[in-house]
Amino acid sequence: MRIFVDIDNTLADLLIPMINLHYKWNGEFYDVEDIFSHELSEVFKCSHSEIWKLVHHSIISELPKPIKGASEAMTRLIKDNELHILTARDIAYKDFTIQWLNHNLIPYTTITFDHDKVKYAKDMDYLIDDLGSNALALSEAGVKVLMPDMPYNRDVIHKNITRVYSWKDILSKLGV
Repeated sequence: MRIFVDIDNTLADLLIPMINLHYKWNGEFYDVEDIFSHELSEVFKCSHSEIWKLVHHSIISELPKPIKGASEAMTRLIKDNELHILTARDIAYKDFTIQWLNHNLIPYTTITFDHDKVKYAKDMDYLIDDLGSNALALSEAGVKVLMPDMPYNRDVIHKNITRVYSWKDILSKLGV
């Protein structure tokens, strides 16, 4: 199978470092369940530039941890599948991202930095991505999507989208 995998909040837990930094910088505490939108500027009531500052510091300074079970699951999956990482991260984070993946023993076949994930639909058997808009667009293009459950994507429903709750669950859904 050709499986495409997102990084942030799918392989890497970026949300916790962002919540922690927001608290450190602004004194406002949020729990993961408070994150009702992927547009964090709506949740934190701040500008997009402040969110990008949070993203930058969360990726570079806070060193996000891998989602529990991600490394082990990817190691199992790559034995019989193509694993293509498809991230919307800016290309400026390429070297850092590759170092992070290697450091956390997350194997992959290829890595692509692109916001437009739909244009890769014809190459996908599965997409694993937490962003509801990506999941919906690709599911409408006929791709089977495994969507990690997050508060900000719970309203997204489509016959080709399967909500998953862990990497163990992802392996099960893929028959591994």
